[in-house]
Amino acid sequence: MGAIVGGAVGSVLGLVFAPKKGEDTRKFLKEKGKELIGKGLETSRNIHELAPQKMSFWRWLFLGRKRKSKQKSQETKPIPHE
Repeated sequence: MGAIVGGAVGSVLGLVFAPKKGEDTRKFLKEKGKELIGKGLETSRNIHELAPQKMSFWRWLFLGRKRKSKQKSQETKPIPHE
């Protein structure tokens, strides 16, 4: 109950003491929303372009070490005597 009353009081006070008119605030939010969407799309494109490069690096790093350690373990295994 207190949260509802607090939210209502906060909303009213926000409207009363708002530094800008509602129209200006909506325009500001719309512009910032467009900027945010643009940045999100740009980031998405960057990730899409860089992901294959980064993945190949990590594959090389981990698979290369696995292969090396497998080769090393095969080199150090004693040869069974028949």
